[in-house]
Amino acid sequence: MNRLSGLVAAYVFEHRTRYPEIDVPAANSLGLTWNNEDEEGARLYLSAVFGSEHYINQFSFYPLICALRRMRLNKIKPEMVIKLAKIKNSNGERMVHLLERNMETTIRLWSKFPGSTPNDISNILSTIDNK
Repeated sequence: MNRLSGLVAAYVFEHRTRYPEIDVPAANSLGLTWNNEDEEGARLYLSAVFGSEHYINQFSFYPLICALRRMRLNKIKPEMVIKLAKIKNSNGERMVHLLERNMETTIRLWSKFPGSTPNDISNILSTIDNK
């Protein structure tokens, strides 16, 4: 079921101009809102869908950012985040390495979550590194 949900999210992302309004409870619970005119924001919103991690070539490391936020809110355990971080794209790159290589984008995306700070993401990543 997760893979199918991820496929639907990938489809909606590719055709986002057709969907001016959508409601994804998983994204809403992270404090995200839908804006089909904001490509980066739309990608983050749909990355909150369970199963989007199966479409890493489309969503990149964004599902990992959503998982980190869920962990920060005590909605999932660190082990789930670590499992997600190890997923590889078609080039064999792990999601966590994509995130680390794009730290400026990571911090910008993290700031889209209400009440978050750049220090939050740094602290969370250091916690994960120690596991």
